[in-house]
Amino acid sequence: MAQMHHHLLHTALLIAVASSAAWACIPTKTPEPGIPAGCKTCPAPSPTIDEDPTHAAQMFLSMDKKCNTWTFVCTGAVIEINGEMDLSDKIDGKITTPLECSADQTSWQYKGTPVTIISCIKS
Repeated sequence: MAQMHHHLLHTALLIAVASSAAWACIPTKTPEPGIPAGCKTCPAPSPTIDEDPTHAAQMFLSMDKKCNTWTFVCTGAVIEINGEMDLSDKIDGKITTPLECSADQTSWQYKGTPVTIISCIKS
C-alpha cells in the first residue's frame, strides 16, 4: 500500500511539473500589426530630430521606426546628420535615409557613424 501511495505521489508530481512547463510556452503578448514576431525596437536613445525652421530645417515627411532600422524621409534639399553630413540623393523628389541600431544597441548610426542630430534642410 505504501509503495502504491508513493507511486501515485510521483505521478501527481510529474503531472504538475508537465502542466506548468506547458503553460510556460504560451505567448503572453501578441506582436503589434506590421512588426515581425521576435522583432525588438532598438533601445538606444533617439538622436535629436531638428525640425526647427529657424535652423533652416523643415519637418520630415515621415519617420518610420521598425525593429533595428529607423527610416527618415525628407522633401527638402538634403538630410543633414550631426551638422556635417549632407545626403542629397533624391528619388522622386524625396531623400530617404535609414539609421541602423549599433551592434551593442547603444546608438542609432548612419553608415557606422553614431547620429546625435538629424535635420531635413529646406530646399
